Formats: sequence, C-alpha cells, structure tokens
Amino acid sequence: MNVVSRKEIKDKNIIIVAILCLIIGTVSFAYFIYVDNGAFTLVDDFNKQQIPFSTALNGLLKEYSGQWCWNLDLGTPIIYGFSFYNLGSPFFWITLLFDKGVFPYVVGAVFILKYMVAGVTAYLYIRIFLKQKQYGIIAALLYAFSGFQSTNILFYHFHDVVAFFPLLLLGLERYMSERRKGLFVFSVFLNCLMNYFFFIGEVVFLILYYFLRFFKRKQAVLFVKNGMKCLGCGILGVGMAAVIFIPSVLYVMGNPRSGMELYLNYLFSDTQNVLMVLKGFLFPVEVMGNQSAVMPQNWNSIGCYLPMIGTSLALAYVIKKRDWLAKLLLVLFLVSFSPLLSSVFYLFTIIYYRWWYMFILMMALASVLVLENLKDYPVRKGILLNGVILLVFCGALRFLPWSQGVEALVFRNHVFLLNSLISFSGLVILYLMTWKGENQFRALVVGISLWCTATTFASIYLYRQNSQTGDSYLQQYNLGLQLQELDGQYRYNLLDNQLTLPGGAKGIGVFSSTVSNSSTEFNMMFGNYRTNYSIDPNGVAGLKELLGAKYRVEETEEPGKETVDVIESYGKTYYVIEDEACPIGFAYDSYVWEEDFMSLGDNNLKGLVALNNLIISSKDETLVSGCMMRNKELAVGYDEDTVAVATDKNIANKVEAFQKDNSGFSCKTGYEEEKTVFFSIPYDTGWSAYVDQEEVSVIKSLGMMAIKVPGGEHTIEFKYSTPGLNIGLYITITAWTAWIVLILYEKKRKLYVKNEARGKERVW
Repeated sequence: MNVVSRKEIKDKNIIIVAILCLIIGTVSFAYFIYVDNGAFTLVDDFNKQQIPFSTALNGLLKEYSGQWCWNLDLGTPIIYGFSFYNLGSPFFWITLLFDKGVFPYVVGAVFILKYMVAGVTAYLYIRIFLKQKQYGIIAALLYAFSGFQSTNILFYHFHDVVAFFPLLLLGLERYMSERRKGLFVFSVFLNCLMNYFFFIGEVVFLILYYFLRFFKRKQAVLFVKNGMKCLGCGILGVGMAAVIFIPSVLYVMGNPRSGMELYLNYLFSDTQNVLMVLKGFLFPVEVMGNQSAVMPQNWNSIGCYLPMIGTSLALAYVIKKRDWLAKLLLVLFLVSFSPLLSSVFYLFTIIYYRWWYMFILMMALASVLVLENLKDYPVRKGILLNGVILLVFCGALRFLPWSQGVEALVFRNHVFLLNSLISFSGLVILYLMTWKGENQFRALVVGISLWCTATTFASIYLYRQNSQTGDSYLQQYNLGLQLQELDGQYRYNLLDNQLTLPGGAKGIGVFSSTVSNSSTEFNMMFGNYRTNYSIDPNGVAGLKELLGAKYRVEETEEPGKETVDVIESYGKTYYVIEDEACPIGFAYDSYVWEEDFMSLGDNNLKGLVALNNLIISSKDETLVSGCMMRNKELAVGYDEDTVAVATDKNIANKVEAFQKDNSGFSCKTGYEEEKTVFFSIPYDTGWSAYVDQEEVSVIKSLGMMAIKVPGGEHTIEFKYSTPGLNIGLYITITAWTAWIVLILYEKKRKLYVKNEARGKERVW
C-alpha cells in the first residue's frame, strides 16, 4: 500500500468531498430547519442538553464566571460539567462568534460542518492506501454518514469525535512513513482536548491498530523502538491538552459511578444482545429511545451500517485477504459480540458501542479497496452473504416466537419495514452496479450520496416524532434566557435544563451525566442512582426547602402568593412566584450521624431529618461537638407539619450579605455564639474556606459543605480552584513549547536534507 507524499498538497478530491458532504447535509437538514423557522431542534438529549449546555457555556466564557458554574445542578465545576460535552470542541468555539441566545439558529449549520470535516479527514486518511484516490470520496461519504452518525444524531457532541478521529491514524501513518511527528502529536492533542471519554477508547484502538498494522517478527526490535517513540509523541500530545485532561481524569477517578463490576458472563452476549449487534450492522436508522425491533429501547449507540453497501464489501475483503486490515476487521467484529471486550475501549467502566465509528472507518477503507479492484475480490459472495443474513434476520424477528407471550421482536412495523427496504434495495443496486466487474465510480457516488441523504433525513424525521420541537421548544428556551437570579441566596424550583441553563436561573436539579461528584453522593443518599438525572426534591418532604427552592414559574398567578417577576415568551405570560425556602447558607443547632441517617428507610423522613439537622460522618463529630448537640431520636417528632417550622428556623439563622463572584462566594455572620453553618453547595476538594481571612476546615454534609464559625461578626469566604488545573496549565505550556520546537526542528532538518540533495546534484 502506497503512502502519499506530503508534496501532494493539491488534491481536488478534497474539495469534492467537502461539497458533497455540504450538499448531503444541507438537503438532510434543510426541511427541518425550515419547519423550525431557522432553528434546528430534535429530541431528548439534543434539546435538553446539547442546546442548553452550549448556550450556558457560551455565556460563562464570555462573562468570565470563574471555574464554577452555579446553574448546572446545585453547582458544578465548569471543566467537570462541560469537558465531556463541548468545552474542548473547535466546533463549539466557532459558535462563540455568535450571541449565546441564537445557538438554536446556528447549530444546524455547525452540524453540517461536522459532516464536512468528518468526510474530509476520512478522505485524507484513506487516500494514502489507494492507487485511484477518487475512491476515497466514496469512503469519506460512508464514514461521515454512517449508521453510527444517524443513530447518534441526538448526541451532537459525538459527531465532533467522529470528525477528527481519522487525523489520529493519518498522523500515525505519516510518522511511520516519513518519521515526521508534528501531525501525530497535534492529532493526539486535538482528540484528547475534545473529549476525554472517547479519547481513552481511541488510545486502545490505536494500540491494536499499531500492533496489527506494523508488527513484523523479523523487525521486532524496530517495532518496539517505533512504538516507544509513538508513545512519546502521545504523551506530548496529551500534555498539550493537560489543562483540561488532568482535571477531567481527577473528576472521573472520584466519581462513584466510574467503576463496573466484571463478571465472566459478560464475556459472551445473550441472544437478545447478539441480535442487537447484528441489527446495528444491518439496519440504517434507529431511534434509541424507540427501537423498531429486538429491544424497545437501547442507548448503547449500536449503529454500524454503511450507506447502500452495508457490510457486503467488507465481507468480500475479509474473504479474500489475510492482511493486517482483514485481521483488524475480524478482531473488531468478534469484540462487538462480547460486552466484556467492548468495555475494554472504556477501561472496563461501562458497556457501550460508542467505539464503532473506528470500526466503521476500517470497514469504509476495506470497502473502497474492493471497489478499486473489483475483479480481485469475491464481491458477489459478499453481497449475497450480507443479503442472506439480512433476510434471515428480518424473517426471524418478524415470524418466530422468541419467548412465551412474545410473538415477535418487532415493535414498530413501519420503521422495521423502512429499514428492511433501505438495506435490501441498497444491496440490489450495488449488485447491479458491480455484477460485470467493471468500475462504475460515478454511479456509485450518486447512489451512495442518495443513501446518505435518505438515511440521515429519515433519522432526523424519526427522532422528531412525538417530541418537543420548533416553537414549543423555543418558547421554553426563550423563557429560560429571560429568567434572572432574583436573590443569590435562593434557587428556582426547576429541574429543566432549557429553563435553568440559558439564563440566570439557578435550579435544584439537572439532566446531565457530568455533575459534581458530591451531587451524585447527595442523590444516592436519597436512593437516586440514575446516572444522568438528579433526584426531584419535590418528591421528598422538606428537600426542596432545604435546597433553597424559593421561586416557581407558573402560567397563572396564585391568590395569596407574591409574584416577583413577569416574563413574556412567544405570546405567553409567565409568573415567577415566591415560596418559603431555606437560604443557601444557614446555621444548624443539632447534628445527626450519617450512619444513622442512612439507616432510615423512608426518604420523606430523611428529608425532614436533614431539614432539621446537620448530617455528618461520625468521624467528623469532633469538628462540631463543641457547638452542637447530637440528635439520636430520629424517628420521633417528625412529620410533614415540621417543614414550615424548620424552614422558618433556618431562615432566622441565615448568613447575611451572601454574594457570588468569579472565585467563589462570600457572606457575613453575626451569631451570638459559635455555630456550624451549612451551605447547600456541593463539596469539592477544590473549595477552601476562610473566616476573617484565616483558613478553616470544610466539613462534608450530605455531599454539601459546612464550616464552624465563632460567635460575633465575621466574614466568610469560599474560594474555588479546580483540582489539577494549575499543574495541567503548566504542563500544557511546557508541552506546547516542546511541540513548537519539534516543528521548527523538523522543518530545519527537511530544509537541510533538501539543500544537501541539491548540493549533490550540482557536484554530479
């Protein structure tokens, strides 16, 4: 396989790929953008996370809100909350050119840009293996508009990863062929910065790729030597991204959900999961929350379909070849059917198929190598094998009884039929285009482009069914933009991201997988073990009062309640109504051991106990015993009537002059005697507390924070610094300096080699 020289800078196929991806993306998205009057909305995670998160981060960075985001859950470090989603993404940085409120109107264009970049980077990588580079155009389309992209279209930030992953392989190939490290180091940096979660899987894949691609027994020493140099390049690239990567790793290491218990039965999939994986290879379009077959719901990103051609040409390649690529395809295929082995890509922490975009790139490469030399491969066998598997699969799901009371594993007949028709018709057309063994490049490009458009359009259409889109969504989003913080000591009784993240409202919960680890502990203490939703405090007695939920947003005014704000959004009027709630900071008079608290079986009782007592670990008792009494009678005297009394008491014991700033928050106290003051702000090792500028110990309580304050008038300050950020910044600066020196050295060496070659020519 020939490697293209860097001298080949001009390549019109790059422009063709970009234009084709632009056209396909525009046609796929245009109708929905038109229906939404210029905006683009979808469903679930896209509406509830991607749009609000990007809006919030836009505002945070432009307003310089420090390192802490006050309106993500009960408060979350910015790097923790956003580095998985968009903080390190170049596509997000582009949106900073616009006002944060217009993000729904630019996100469609950015989405299309991601497809274009994915196509171009895939082409740049795959062309190095081709004699006829134009076939890289087909591979680019297969990769950019694959089933993985369609299935994961609601996960907007996944497409960032897909767009830049091919640069990792391109950089490695360039290093191995030309011994130039610059691109490889930079591609490691870019992928590491963009998403730490996916980057770990890419490193695992890169190790497997390097071993199968470059290992030769007779050159084992050279293989190891080059591997160590690649490792050095990788470390340098990670160092360049350390300012985000190190804090993110520390965050993940401290997350109680980051571990997974391993069992031997994870090694093999059960029948249902085997069918799901097969469906991922065979079917082009699925809605994760409303699957057409096998499982009613599945959020594991199972999508590996190549538009029009399916797996047929990759099968033909594997049947014929026994080279590194065939071996890699076989390994990845076998890994796909083992949950345990699939979890290797995420260090055994979770079972997902979100590494399949890497598999797809290899399948796309194999497919165009076959198309480039049709007569050398058993194309008919590959197509027929793909067709037979598809026919048996569809027939079995539709007509065989799988268990007692379950006549079939088809849940949405029309979508199942649509997938079947798209897959079958694609194979038929591919068979007709290739049956004479002649290259029909233009026909293939047109056909695959149509399939890319159809599958992407169908995916958007199916996801938007029965979802909040267009004006109904933008009405809530615009309302969230207008909500303001009315009093820094209190929050809104809201858990909707689209209401709490775009503007100034601070809510009491969130839909996110990346909140403060202490918030996760808080949720677990009340029995909420969901990985992406906070507990709803309204369902636990006293909890919304404890968290400071003073403001409600209603469409009608309430008699006897004070309306403190009125907001107009898309022709609707909303009223902000005030309730009684505890302030964020107040003093308790008694405490309860956490061990006793957790022994309570009733969450309502837990909520009432927490409203009346500081909850601390028994090992921290010495920190508060001098100014508080331990309450041992937890099950006596608590009922729902105590909520108002306890809330009034906590209001009376509140701190004064509470203010937030770029580095944390401050307040004043004037208690007659020594008190322990509780703050319903998530505990984090990055917090440091000061009383009259003297540092004091921070006590963890319910995953929140408390400190001891002497009697009399005092000033309290809490300052936050993200753990690992400073060392990460120093490493990043050092690594970037080293990379620049490396680039200059390589350019100087290249110039020296050229001059030396010219000198020899003159002598000759």
